Amino acid sequence: MSLLTKSLSIYLLALFLYLIPLLQIKTLALDTTTSLSLVNTINVASNETDFHALLAFKSNIFSEYQQALSSWNESLHFCHWDGVQCSRRHERVTAIYLKSRGLAGSLSPYVGNLSFLRELSLRNNTFTGLEKLSLTFNGFEGKIPTSLSRCSNLRILNVCQNKLVGEFPKEFVSNCSQLVQLELDVNNFSGKVRNDFRSLQNLRVIALSSNNFQARGSDGLAFFSSLTNCSNLKLLGLEQNQFGDVLPNFVGNLSISICWLLLNGNQFYGSIPSTIGNLVNMELLLLNDNLFTGPIPDSFGYLHKLRWLAFSNNKFSGEIPKSIGNLSMMNKLYLEKNRLEGAIPSSLGDCQNLLEITLNENNLNGSIPRQLLIVSSLSIALDLSRNRLSGSLPPEVGYLKNLAKIDISENVMSGEIPGSLGSCNSLENLYLQQNSFQGSIPSSMESLRGIQNLDFLTTTYPVKFRASWGLFP
Repeated sequence: MSLLTKSLSIYLLALFLYLIPLLQIKTLALDTTTSLSLVNTINVASNETDFHALLAFKSNIFSEYQQALSSWNESLHFCHWDGVQCSRRHERVTAIYLKSRGLAGSLSPYVGNLSFLRELSLRNNTFTGLEKLSLTFNGFEGKIPTSLSRCSNLRILNVCQNKLVGEFPKEFVSNCSQLVQLELDVNNFSGKVRNDFRSLQNLRVIALSSNNFQARGSDGLAFFSSLTNCSNLKLLGLEQNQFGDVLPNFVGNLSISICWLLLNGNQFYGSIPSTIGNLVNMELLLLNDNLFTGPIPDSFGYLHKLRWLAFSNNKFSGEIPKSIGNLSMMNKLYLEKNRLEGAIPSSLGDCQNLLEITLNENNLNGSIPRQLLIVSSLSIALDLSRNRLSGSLPPEVGYLKNLAKIDISENVMSGEIPGSLGSCNSLENLYLQQNSFQGSIPSSMESLRGIQNLDFLTTTYPVKFRASWGLFP
């Protein structure tokens, strides 16, 4: 290669290296211009959204003061409208302050298009069109203002999961006659419920759970009687409060439509009124963790649609009514930790949709009915522990092929452990300890590969586990 050719090649290479940064800068400048143009387009579109949302807001309201919203017109950028505050960078609406402007009318749903809105203050006005107010899962504190009761068209109020305190305003219910749902769950409300619900013909849901509401004295449950006029009531949730009184007879006069009655975790006492059998559409009835006494009424047999019955951790006595076998749709039955006595009714075998039964920690005696052990739908637990059950474990236990837990510990059962237990392929927990079983452990139980907890310890003989079970090294 000649010297001239080499020099030319070096020159061209140097020129190329010199031009590359310029080309990159030009490309970068082009991309930046394109990006800025795109951002400006987006900002304009977003600003237009805010602009039209504010106009829609204005169109739904009026004021007794002529100048209240006079600046809200197209001759002025909306960020300079009276009461409107925008972000400096993007000129998006972040706050609207219109308190004490004599405004009336209804709130436009287009307010929801103000995606940067952080504060909306309309205090001391007379808006009437609000139908749904949901403030769930926030950190709101203090009391609910009585002025909220002026929203006479309100249908849904949901303030669950906040830190609200004090009594719920008495005026609220009497003024909001269109109310369908009242949900105050998981707050710090206290005192008596002093509301009269008789005028709320459309009320379907009243949920007051996990607060500090109380009901003591002659008028403690006065609100309860007023609920009997709410003919569309579907759910009454009073659980986890401090209601402490006798459950009144008029509980049976609640809406025939009621499906869920949640009174658990309170201090209700006395016996259960037989009138509760009138609530024939009941599906979920939770009375657990109270101080109820006396027998379980036979009238529960009328609740044919019941799916979940929880009476645990009370002081119920007497026998389990045979009529409980009428609850053919029932999935879960919790009667543990009471003072129930007598035999387990064989009629429970008619409840062919049961998933779980817990009758532990009572004074039940007699043998385990064979009919109960052929309820093949049982899949969660059969807990009969800590009673006075006697006799042998019926071989029908082998029908429980889907059951995860069997606990008949701490009874006075005897006889041999049936080999049919080896057919319970889904068993994970088996507790037979502190009985008087005899003989050897059936070899068929080696097939229970899913066992995680197994206790056979008895006062009669020591048990040796086979290594093939894989339970012990």
